[in-house]
Amino acid sequence: MTCQHPNCSHLIHSICTNHCHWSLCQEHLNEHKNSLLIEFEEVLENLIKPTNEFSKTIDEIKKNLNYNQEKELDNLKKSYEKQLNNIEKNFIEINQLQNQLNKISENLIQIKTNENILTQNDFQHIDNLSKQIQHFNSNKQEEQLKSLDTKIIIKDNKQPCPLHNTSEQSGIRSTPCTSFVTEKFLPIHLKTVHRLRLPQIKEILKTN
Repeated sequence: MTCQHPNCSHLIHSICTNHCHWSLCQEHLNEHKNSLLIEFEEVLENLIKPTNEFSKTIDEIKKNLNYNQEKELDNLKKSYEKQLNNIEKNFIEINQLQNQLNKISENLIQIKTNENILTQNDFQHIDNLSKQIQHFNSNKQEEQLKSLDTKIIIKDNKQPCPLHNTSEQSGIRSTPCTSFVTEKFLPIHLKTVHRLRLPQIKEILKTN
């Protein structure tokens, strides 16, 4: 019997069991094997390519998350160091005020026991100390306001999701949304959490 491949008169070698199940000669059997191998490689490549692209996307998201985390941790560290320095400075100042108060109190005891005489200088010391304490309190109030502003700025790095007022009846997944997200990661949030398509995401970003 001859090969079943069109226009071939060579003798049959074996059956093409993994492809067409024809009885083929050696030449066409090898040809079919190569064709099957190429087809398999193409299918595999079509799977590998999108998988690699998805892996790159995940890796980029991870890098962005790490960068954002390091940035926030750095901001927190700087804020902590600044506040710690302010506390140490305040501690030194309050100790100086307390030392002055202790000296005046000791002097008052001596005045009561007639060891010293109350003079105008004593009142002047009290007046000076009172001004220092008022100045200290005024500075503390200003620092508290600045600290509050800093906390607000840090919080404002993350904004409420634009869909926080969207009702559940809208048909959009996970609404109303209670998440806070950075502007940089808002598109990813809208895509992964709310399953929005690119045109919908672009429309939200325009109005946000």
